[in-house]
Amino acid sequence: MPSPRADHRPQPRAHHPRAEARAAVGGRYTVRVLEPSPPAIAAPPYYADDPCSRACDDERLVVSPVGTGDLGYAQLIAERDDPAFTRFCRQRWLGAYPQLAPRPRTWSRTVAEHRTLAAQVLAPWRARSVGVSDARGLRITSGGFGTPFVPGERQLRLDQGVLVLQRAGEADGFVPDTVAEAAEVVGLAAPASGPTRPDRDERLVLDPAGCRSLADWLWFATLVLEMLRARTGGRWPVLIDPDHLDVVARVGDAEVRASSDPPGLLDPRGRCLLEHEALEGRDDHVDAALDMLLAALGASRPPTGW
Repeated sequence: MPSPRADHRPQPRAHHPRAEARAAVGGRYTVRVLEPSPPAIAAPPYYADDPCSRACDDERLVVSPVGTGDLGYAQLIAERDDPAFTRFCRQRWLGAYPQLAPRPRTWSRTVAEHRTLAAQVLAPWRARSVGVSDARGLRITSGGFGTPFVPGERQLRLDQGVLVLQRAGEADGFVPDTVAEAAEVVGLAAPASGPTRPDRDERLVLDPAGCRSLADWLWFATLVLEMLRARTGGRWPVLIDPDHLDVVARVGDAEVRASSDPPGLLDPRGRCLLEHEALEGRDDHVDAALDMLLAALGASRPPTGW
């Protein structure tokens, strides 16, 4: 894979989110994080790891970002009073959460281009790698989104506009000029067909400010919806729908979504509960969003079957 263009984007690196979190807590706990981590899981129904499961294979306490463990990262942050550890957690939305900043003017184009790459490159690459046509859901990753790990400990992700292919301990990346180029580089004959497909040779911009802002929204939405899943007993991990770039949680028979354009939290009937603008600059944005979703589910919850 070609190297990224020299335009101040991050250099690709191989990473193992759970191993990095385990090192950050000194190996004292079983850690859970929001990002997908190896080893690859190629078994139904998820074909992916559950980053926030309660299961533990030893006697260590489980630290979780969403309330499914014995303690949370916020407790460790308070106990340690260590700026480096706090920064580690903030960057990964594990605790000491960053605020949501106002969206840049490039937001809509950034979403459209990310949606196209998600639907026409990342999702079909994952489906082909797993061998299951409907295994297309994506997940939040360090600087954007990507696939869960697939057999061969491989992952394809979009990290602040850099398309990164990781194979175990190695990672290669490049900034694609077009969807066709992105598909070719990762071994797809052509961009998959679908409703979001633009001209395959239309130039991609992938504005860095837009990429960072979109990544923050996807992180925020994933955290809130994983917390919602923990509170309501949902089985399915939170996924990113590649065709719409919505973050989706299944709660009983309902779906709760965080849309990306316009960005906002939607109730199971598709009504907007909170817009991005209403959450900008707030320190209580995570709690406010979770409380509103729980209230909406309570109001719309059927009498049985949940």
